[in-house]
Amino acid sequence: MRSKIDNKTFQEAYENLDNLRIMASAVRTSGTPCILSPDELESCKMMALWNTLRKWSAKKYPAVKFTTFLFKNVRWQCYLQAHTITKYQHKHQPLEDHTYDVSNKETKEYISLESQLAIDEALEALPKKTLNIIQQRFYDGMTFKQIGDANGYSHETARSRVDKAVDSIKKLYL
Repeated sequence: MRSKIDNKTFQEAYENLDNLRIMASAVRTSGTPCILSPDELESCKMMALWNTLRKWSAKKYPAVKFTTFLFKNVRWQCYLQAHTITKYQHKHQPLEDHTYDVSNKETKEYISLESQLAIDEALEALPKKTLNIIQQRFYDGMTFKQIGDANGYSHETARSRVDKAVDSIKKLYL
């Protein structure tokens, strides 16, 4: 269940310097500033913050910090907005030189924005339930147990469905 957020709570979170830094970093590393206008980027940050305030709680996501959740939501929102613009409005600049950082603790990989947009198209082709599972796992940082609990099945079923969803994306993308 999503919590209700009032304007005062949102304004305080939006003026918080840590949140502003996290959102700026997420936008910078998303690779979308070459496509989105400053107003669109600001809108992405605000929507992501609002959604993060509504969805995140320490009880629901004990292993995920608020700022991590916010970072991922800002990037997700930027990708969705950039995908919408490039797909429907075709008002983007050449993408060859633009990369963003997809990193884990041990290695760093760079994926071009063009590749990310192709992946986004593959994601769009997936059924809504499958896309929801992908978002929960890779963008919201949920564990298989959390995904299973949120969707009403076991963690093993969640693991299996995430694996199948990733395989579907690979087939569509590769």
